[in-house]
Amino acid sequence: MSEQGSQMLLVAGASIAAVIIALCLLRLIRTDDAGLRKVYRVVFSALAALLAPTLVAAGHGVLPIPFVAGIPILAYNLVAFADMEVYWLGLLGLGAGQGTGNAVVFTLPSLLVFAAVLFSPWSRARLRTPGAPSDVPR
Repeated sequence: MSEQGSQMLLVAGASIAAVIIALCLLRLIRTDDAGLRKVYRVVFSALAALLAPTLVAAGHGVLPIPFVAGIPILAYNLVAFADMEVYWLGLLGLGAGQGTGNAVVFTLPSLLVFAAVLFSPWSRARLRTPGAPSDVPR
């Protein structure tokens, strides 16, 4: 494996580890403020969406990876931000332009996970005081 390939794997692995650690630390937050609970739900859902399994199409192959690991692949293949393209290949995809190797990361699985986690009870912050009223109907 080339040095660039091993560096890209290191960045992808570190990104996955950072998102998992951020999710674990986020679960420690307790709040009674309704506004902060809404922000918490969006941040938690976005972090979970980064770990969603997706596909990366590059060259003649397709690899299943977490979405956060596809971001360094796109960054490596982009020469300029203007080369970023949106593809509608049955699944919504972000890709590097044709002159840079044509790598595509599909985003639809991440968007679906974001929506599913946003409306699930997993994304709710725990209350600081046990007797405080909740925005969750019982």
